[in-house]
Amino acid sequence: MNQELSGIILVALQTVLTAVIPVITAYIITLIKTKMDYLRIAADNEIYVKNMDIIEAAIITAVAYTAQIFVDRLKAENKWTVQEHEEAFEMAKTRTIELLNPELKEYITNTYGNLHTYLNSEIEAEVNHRKI
Repeated sequence: MNQELSGIILVALQTVLTAVIPVITAYIITLIKTKMDYLRIAADNEIYVKNMDIIEAAIITAVAYTAQIFVDRLKAENKWTVQEHEEAFEMAKTRTIELLNPELKEYITNTYGNLHTYLNSEIEAEVNHRKI
């Protein structure tokens, strides 16, 4: 009798485990996938923030460089014209591109579609911020 009860309990336990283990496994797999997706998004955001900080610093440096060397001299000489503004803008853009490594240039292109269009808008924003 004792052995029969042990056999029944063993069969019942095997039946329950056979049904429960796939459910638990599926839950664990879903949990792992969810956590990995979260980590992937967090890593992407971290990369985005890091890259954007570097890009912003390059643009600010280029605009400041241009302002210091070119614009201040022209304004002091009262020679600041639309043509000079365009030349200063191109200097800032060229300097920004020089400061960005190939990976950041590719990152901007992949993220925003066009390196030059992105830099044009960001440099104009920085110039307006500085009111050069």
